[in-house]
Amino acid sequence: MVKMSKSLSDSDLIFISKILMPNYKNKDKILKILRQDDEIVEKMLSDERLFKYLASNRDQYINISPLLLFAILLRNLKKELESSSYTQENNSRYSIPIFDSKNILEFLNKENMLNYLAEMLASFTRIHSYSTMYKVRKGIWRRLKLNDFDIDSLVRYSRNIDERLRFRPFKKIADICLFILGIFPEYIETHDWPLAFGDRKLASLPEIRKIGFENYGKYYYKTAAEMDTAYALGLHRTLEDLSENFILAEKTLRNLTIRYLKFQKTNLFPSP
Repeated sequence: MVKMSKSLSDSDLIFISKILMPNYKNKDKILKILRQDDEIVEKMLSDERLFKYLASNRDQYINISPLLLFAILLRNLKKELESSSYTQENNSRYSIPIFDSKNILEFLNKENMLNYLAEMLASFTRIHSYSTMYKVRKGIWRRLKLNDFDIDSLVRYSRNIDERLRFRPFKKIADICLFILGIFPEYIETHDWPLAFGDRKLASLPEIRKIGFENYGKYYYKTAAEMDTAYALGLHRTLEDLSENFILAEKTLRNLTIRYLKFQKTNLFPSP
């Protein structure tokens, strides 16, 4: 289970305390308090003064981690939805109001969901490439190049490792599907050719490709949720919720993008 009191860096916690408790000067003591009390950290992250400060001082983005930024943005999105009956859906020409804010709020109120989404988004601010060897048969090994944003390589990798080790690639595949649909939907909409996807070809129509990404995301979250590692990490319920409510998770990130990342996302994320 993701806990912000443990996941945020010392500099992030000091940044928060400077904004919300400017007169408190004992850094060591405040760090000790915040590391031991996740409830206090959660309340601080939801304080609207943090969001207002970042909104007015965007140059401060470089002074905090992506995890802290997304933790603050997601909590402010939740607060805005509490006072609105609708969300926005954008197409190439129009912004359409959709009266589903209540459903998205229920989804965001699920235990650990805000923290999981923040950590997931932060993971895509830096893409790693690496290679590994896998056994084809006795005496025969092959090298497989992997990339944190390459579904094909993750699918092939998961097929060639022990079942007990498949949790992380399965979860990452689902995360990629959700990330693309929520943050970079144009990646699907503007490609005119069938995309390679887990050794398959998705249809050339964007609407059909979108359904394919959603189905893969649901499947891999559900499969990861049922693995022993998910239970050990306290992620079973969260991943199950993401599988069952994948469309709501997608809409959450779409609204995050529309409200806060429309002009900033190319500076926060590598292009897919």
